[in-house]
This record gives sequence, C-alpha cells and structure tokens, in this order.
Amino acid sequence: MSNDVVEITFAEIKKIWETELWPNKKNGVKETNNWAWLYPSRVLWQDKRIEKNEFGVPYFFGIKNVYGKLVCVNSCFKTTSSHVFSYKDEQYWRSRGLWTSPDHRRMGLATKILNHTSTFVAKKRASWLWTVPRKNALSAYERAGFKKQEDSEFEDGQFGPNCIASKCL
Repeated sequence: MSNDVVEITFAEIKKIWETELWPNKKNGVKETNNWAWLYPSRVLWQDKRIEKNEFGVPYFFGIKNVYGKLVCVNSCFKTTSSHVFSYKDEQYWRSRGLWTSPDHRRMGLATKILNHTSTFVAKKRASWLWTVPRKNALSAYERAGFKKQEDSEFEDGQFGPNCIASKCL
C-alpha cells in the first residue's frame, strides 16, 4: 500500500459511504449536508447555502491499497465564514465521511487522511476544521489534533451518538 492521500471523485467516495459508512441513510448520501457550526457553540444549525455550494465545492480524499482499492476516505467543504459581528475573518471547514476499511484500521490511515485534510484547508485559509464524529470514532480525530466540544453529544436518530469536534488551524 502506498499510503499516499489522493484526491478522488464523489462517485468513488459515494459507493463507500452508501455501503460502509451510512447504509440506508435517510434522504440518501449527498456531497455535503447543511450543518453549520461556529466556535465555541455546542449546537449545529442548518445553512441552505452549503448544499448550493455558495461557499465553494467539496473535496474528496482517499488512500488506496496496492490494487487500487480505496481503504480510507474523507471529505471536506467550507461551511461558513465568521459571524457577521465577529472582529476576525475566520473560515470554517467541515471534515465529513471519514471511513477506514476494517482490515486497515489501527495503521494510522485515519490520522494520515485527517492531517492531509487539515493541511489542505489551512492552505485555503481555513481557521477551523470541525466535524461530527460518531462517539466511537472520536479517538481517531483526537489523534489528529481535534478536540471534543464539551457538552456537544447528541443522537442523530440513525448513526449516533455523535458529538462536535474541532481543530483550530
């Protein structure tokens, strides 16, 4: 396995998301969703501008084994800029859809792809990278420098419990 992180297409990641990460997801699997977050909030809200790509397009990453099969994936997209009353010009990006093949877990691939995602969005002038991991996957994010937002746990009704985790860049 080369362990190189490469940019992939939505079609490639969608197959994995539909079969491995979010099987039978209500309303199907889409490139993004409308959840938005600003530090230090402990809640999410809906922002319809995200699905319209008003903040830009999503990016998809993968790590392939020597046979070209994806064994780890992740995505990112800009969700919002700083609050209108903020004195800072901050950009918030979301990491979404992290998945590692069960046969390739505990090999550092999740950390590698999350670090790649962090570097990628930092080059795009992101201030924050945030995510909504399942509680049982939080440790993978913590190894890549994410911190769980206190009192942010919630049940999404399908794949949770989840929480909000973020990384200041």
